[in-house]
Amino acid sequence: MLGALRNFRPSFLALTNSPHTFRPSPAPALGRDPEGGKVLGILGMGGIGRNFVRKCRPFDMKVIYHNRRRLADPALEEGATYVSFEEVLKQSDILSVHVPLNEHTRHLLGKKELAMCKKGVCIVNTARGAVIDEAALVEALESEQVGSVGLDVFEEEPKVHEGLLKNERAFLLPHMEQRRRRHKSRWKNGV
Repeated sequence: MLGALRNFRPSFLALTNSPHTFRPSPAPALGRDPEGGKVLGILGMGGIGRNFVRKCRPFDMKVIYHNRRRLADPALEEGATYVSFEEVLKQSDILSVHVPLNEHTRHLLGKKELAMCKKGVCIVNTARGAVIDEAALVEALESEQVGSVGLDVFEEEPKVHEGLLKNERAFLLPHMEQRRRRHKSRWKNGV
């Protein structure tokens, strides 16, 4: 989220492509701060979504979420407000995706849904790549409907959409979940 929101990629590319020019001209566009009354929308308030909300608390953002159903236990909501699918798209300055991939969530965010989002939204997807229609996402980035994205999952892994690779507002990382899980299980087993 921070890498996408703060616009890290253009600054990183400027420095690595021109190491002798510490402050390139023109300077890369400045990113945005996560605080200042921003609305964090969580799409999928399972364990990972709730954990993400806890990690974002220091930024003092208003948090809204959408799930198939509202969480039964208010304590599980982590102080977030339940809203409809359309409202989480329309209200979010930052939309973080935490849904499983299945026949109901494939391309959950497509051209129509991205057009419903607040102009300049920052979208973070660490769930599954095919939850977002990458062609529609590239189009939304190019039109600046989507201000930036942070992705570590891709629709056709390990292939990454060429439009994402070319767009400086796409902060891209390889998916590292499996390594974390393996590391944790080794630790638990004393290895």
